[in-house]
Amino acid sequence: MFSESIIARDSIIVTSIPKLLSGLAKNIGFCNDGSVVLDAGIRASSYLWSTGAITPKIMVNDTGKYIVQRTNLGCILFDTSKVTEYVLPRKLTTDTAFYHGKTITLKLGEGLNSYLWSTGEISPTIMVNQSGQYILKMSYKGCLDSGTINIREYQNETVFGP
Repeated sequence: MFSESIIARDSIIVTSIPKLLSGLAKNIGFCNDGSVVLDAGIRASSYLWSTGAITPKIMVNDTGKYIVQRTNLGCILFDTSKVTEYVLPRKLTTDTAFYHGKTITLKLGEGLNSYLWSTGEISPTIMVNQSGQYILKMSYKGCLDSGTINIREYQNETVFGP
């Protein structure tokens, strides 16, 4: 007795789908009145941003939460970025004056990353006893700005009274 055997063959195509890794910065910011580019990162076949844009990168100048949907070979990944505006002070203070022999305090405030006064000092507050123009260069989270204040010195105090 013969036994018949049946041999069947088939083939399968295996396609590797690249993992859609997160490429979007979770927290990002821009400087006063500026903008920032959000980049979805890893290449995908399609993009859809919460703004309605369908490109891999978008430029934004508003704070808030931005969501991107990336699709590649049927796989979908949602990613979110929070955008913040880094606001630097616009002005030191108004120009001012002081009396001869006295000092005046120039203060911007705390919380910036760096300070550099035209006097060479690197603190948010300086004491001055000379008239002139004082310039402060400051930075905060990569944003740079500067401010100027003019100080005049009065030679004599004026006394009012009887």
